[in-house]
Amino acid sequence: MTFFLNFNKGEEGDEFYIVEEGSLVALKEDSGKIEEVYKYNIGDYFGELALIKNIPRQASVLSKVFLLSKKVYYVFFVRLMVI
Repeated sequence: MTFFLNFNKGEEGDEFYIVEEGSLVALKEDSGKIEEVYKYNIGDYFGELALIKNIPRQASVLSKVFLLSKKVYYVFFVRLMVI
């Protein structure tokens, strides 16, 4: 199965996500060991801490399906349809 990296721990967060389809995993590295700390399923959400507390991402998140944020969808699809 292919995984897509959505963001890395430590990156600035400026988006909030709600899982509509598929699943994702949150990973953290501790002493050189990568650990799955949470599994997101349909209806779950993530990215709120970076927005609310203005802190960097607290974990890396990988999706099992390609994930589009509303911002990316708008830029790539809605604008193309208008042109």
